[in-house]
Amino acid sequence: MGEGRIWPGSRQRFRLTTAGCCLIIPCTERKEMSSKTQNILICGGGNGAHVLAGILSSRENTQTNVLTLYKDEAEMWNKSLEHGMMCCMFPNESEISARPNMISKNPADVVPGANLILITVPAFSHENYLKAIEPYICSPATIVGLPGQPGFEFQSRDILKAKSQFVSVLSATTLPWACRIVEYGRKVKINGIKKTVDVAVIKDTSRGTINPLLHLQSVLGSPPALNKINHFLEVSLMFTSIHPGLMYGRWKHWDGIPLSEEPLFYQGTDDFQAKCVTDLDDEVQLITKEISKRTGIHFQGCLSMYEWFIKSYGSAISNPSSLKTVLVTNKAYEGMVHPMKKVKGGYVPDFQHRYLSEDVPFGLVVVKGMAKIVGLKTPVIDEVIRWGQQKLGKVYIEGTELTGEHLCETRAPQVYGIKTLKDLHTMMI
Repeated sequence: MGEGRIWPGSRQRFRLTTAGCCLIIPCTERKEMSSKTQNILICGGGNGAHVLAGILSSRENTQTNVLTLYKDEAEMWNKSLEHGMMCCMFPNESEISARPNMISKNPADVVPGANLILITVPAFSHENYLKAIEPYICSPATIVGLPGQPGFEFQSRDILKAKSQFVSVLSATTLPWACRIVEYGRKVKINGIKKTVDVAVIKDTSRGTINPLLHLQSVLGSPPALNKINHFLEVSLMFTSIHPGLMYGRWKHWDGIPLSEEPLFYQGTDDFQAKCVTDLDDEVQLITKEISKRTGIHFQGCLSMYEWFIKSYGSAISNPSSLKTVLVTNKAYEGMVHPMKKVKGGYVPDFQHRYLSEDVPFGLVVVKGMAKIVGLKTPVIDEVIRWGQQKLGKVYIEGTELTGEHLCETRAPQVYGIKTLKDLHTMMI
């Protein structure tokens, strides 16, 4: 069974005490799975996968497996659980403890029979996971990009091909939580829970048997409340500005001298960084308006970054007066720092971190592709892409054109032969 392991007595029941402690009541015997049992597969081994594994493994009538393809993560995770269970800590200091049924690096161990597949890895890993699970999907299932990120709809359709006839595909704009692993495989802390998460139903093959969005909501619980947005373009054109904008704003004028400490990421936002994010976001909003004007497609769910933060975090934000204050005073972001590397003399930025390696080729370049389709110029997006690709050692655009040698490594619509509004509309039917 490769690196997989089935844990004896892994089905657990729990309840939270008023003190926030978790009482574990082990089952005295393994029972046959009922017809109502959920068979859930979590793809990934990072922060979000740990939270999902902790929460979902604690559900009754749920079999939760984990597929992690990265290096030796499955082996590490299995080893960490040899003498205990996972602990998931919530912002109110309550906890749950549970253990996945199986953790493996071999898709054949965990994919067959999965009716809900949650892909919670950076966008640059989506292709590997989709290709790994595709041969073993033989029955109706729902695949969720959690988050999907721009272009997930193009890539999933391209890889699933004929199987897309019985696979529903959803794409969330973001993870439901701000979270961090405390101890790999054993302990994860949720710093903040979003009130709502926007989800696009890219393809619904359920034919009325089960609503895939309601299915996902029932599994995750609430909060967050899952909000169905109008179409996948709202996912592809929203939430692409924040990470590249903050990185560009913080490091564009960096002199190369190591810093004595790691700077705060969100809560360290200054006026220039906030302007960078806003200027990027303004160009995104112009693209939505142009597509809407020419097609009649509505983009009510494609919020500005400021609106999105207010909607998602609500009372966690103590000063909602501007985008800058929304970021600086968001309790869910306390202590989160820029991706840095320790070097002699201090810390230097890690430009290979997903804030660029994911959010440029699987974010801004996709948005640039949408702008090309409708003939809009995007000078700010172009500038940030050029800066980001230089830091990544890639070439996605040349000047303002999508002709770079590494464009094929992105999810720009043009990579999948989608070059006109008619092509986009065909996908949405």
